[in-house]
Amino acid sequence: MQHITLNTGHIRQSPKHEVADDIMPIMQELLATVLAGGHAAMPGFEGITINGAAQGHCLLATVWDRAEVPLVTVGVAAEPECGAELWQMLHAYTEQHLVTDQAEQPPVPWCAARMEISSIARPDTVSWLGDFERCLAWAWLERQ
Repeated sequence: MQHITLNTGHIRQSPKHEVADDIMPIMQELLATVLAGGHAAMPGFEGITINGAAQGHCLLATVWDRAEVPLVTVGVAAEPECGAELWQMLHAYTEQHLVTDQAEQPPVPWCAARMEISSIARPDTVSWLGDFERCLAWAWLERQ
């Protein structure tokens, strides 16, 4: 799976074996809450939650600080049709400058992260958000 940071253009290949087996049940539980329409509390990170929605084989999720301030928006595409729409959405609904090309969706599967401007106020989250995004993406892809 390709893991792309839209703000910087950084692309990383993220093989599934990098996600520890004991993390997957935790991620699946988070996904179940998210897919049921709720804000899931992030274990070990007080005040950090995640919510989102799925369409087809694609997931759109946002990680929040105190359920008020978005830190990162993550899209995960397991198939190209919904992936094309998701890629467009990630680029269209933001005031931020993104360096990735809205017209060039990467091949699936992919995980795209858009760091929200408010993440600047929480620099402590940067150290773990990338790993979280990849774990979330592999949990989603496993469900497909």
